[in-house]
Amino acid sequence: MGKKKSVVLLTIISVIVAVLIAMTFVTFRLPSNGGANKWNSFINYAKIYERIDVDLVGGYSFDLKLTEDSDAVEDIDDVVSTLKTRLNALNYSGYKITLDRESADEEYGIRIDVKAKPTTATDIEAIIAYGEAEFVDADNNLIIDGDTAIADAYFMGDDYVYEDTSSGDMVYPLAIVFTDAGYETILDAIIAHEAEGAESGSATDFTLKLVIGEDYSNPVVNSTIKSTDFNKELYLQVTSSKEDAERLAFQMRTGGLAYQYELETTSEISPLLGENAALFALLTVLVLVVVICVAFAVFFKGTGLAMIISLLAQSGVQGLLLYLVPEFSVSFGSVIGIATAFVVSAYTMFVFANGFKKQYASGKTLASAISYSYRKGAFVAVDAHAISGALALGLVIFAKGFVRDFAIAFGVGVILSVIVSIALSWLLVKVMSGVSEENEKFLGIKRNDGVAVVEE
Repeated sequence: MGKKKSVVLLTIISVIVAVLIAMTFVTFRLPSNGGANKWNSFINYAKIYERIDVDLVGGYSFDLKLTEDSDAVEDIDDVVSTLKTRLNALNYSGYKITLDRESADEEYGIRIDVKAKPTTATDIEAIIAYGEAEFVDADNNLIIDGDTAIADAYFMGDDYVYEDTSSGDMVYPLAIVFTDAGYETILDAIIAHEAEGAESGSATDFTLKLVIGEDYSNPVVNSTIKSTDFNKELYLQVTSSKEDAERLAFQMRTGGLAYQYELETTSEISPLLGENAALFALLTVLVLVVVICVAFAVFFKGTGLAMIISLLAQSGVQGLLLYLVPEFSVSFGSVIGIATAFVVSAYTMFVFANGFKKQYASGKTLASAISYSYRKGAFVAVDAHAISGALALGLVIFAKGFVRDFAIAFGVGVILSVIVSIALSWLLVKVMSGVSEENEKFLGIKRNDGVAVVEE
């Protein structure tokens, strides 16, 4: 590869890597959408810190058991799925849900491990709340379920809180926004009731009730409504507390559990490696990366620089891909997976770099030495990555928790390593040879004494 082309390629690749690093750690301007300009880095914008698992930062563990009054659970996977939806809705990440029972005849106990927040205790109460929202009439006949009828529900904000002058209670307004189907179904029920009353000569206003978990004796909403007054938003007055208003809105928005669980025990989780576990894990990975990169630079010089750039590119892309994996969390297992994949890739590149050095020393031309070392080393690379990939796939399918986190991080790294260690490193070695005009000292290669060049 000519020097001019090599310089252009190296410049392009270096700029891309530099921009990615800068976007990761340096703050940049975000779209303002007409408001104040905001500045943030990719790590903060993507909320990477929220992906850190409890085994690195600590948190709380909540053990749930099915109450004696609850129906038997028909589908535990549906319960877990609902819990995940509700945890995500409250912006929890890096959580773990595990199931346990002593025998097949018993119901599953559920453990939820989450990172600590000031509102964690009340959040868990809302998350495990029982019962779906339903709209019923005065005789408790179902009109439509809340999941179908409610598009959104939210506490209207502190600016709308007021004191009821008659009772002295503080009122926390909550708004329900209906879907088209919900609005039309309820409106049809109101109109049908009014038509029936007009026909019988005993017209009464329609009573609309909203109940949670079939608790008909304590409806959340119990209002008389005329069709002319009904619209797509309904406003409620919650008088207990702001937290209750937010919890009620949350339950309407996300649905309740189909089965009734109670909180059995709460315990604190300490980080696996102590108070500074996350920092320790980060520093360990950084030290590993630095040691490997320095070793490549010392032993292989310019050829090693090509390997270093390849490894850094792999690390950046691997981080982006892991961010895109749903429910992936940065746990102790995933950190080990990332580090292990990095080592596998580094070992493969060492095989290529060392092979190139030996082939050149034995008398091959530079181009032939590069070509031969990559052809021969490719067999080693494919074998290592095939075995590693099969291991990672098996663990992803069958393992859980810590081990599954390791498998996902390791598997993504192995897939990238195949591309980076073979294709990108080969291209960069060619680029380095072109930039240096095949300078032996720069590339860290030399002929053995008395060896003649073998033309092929």
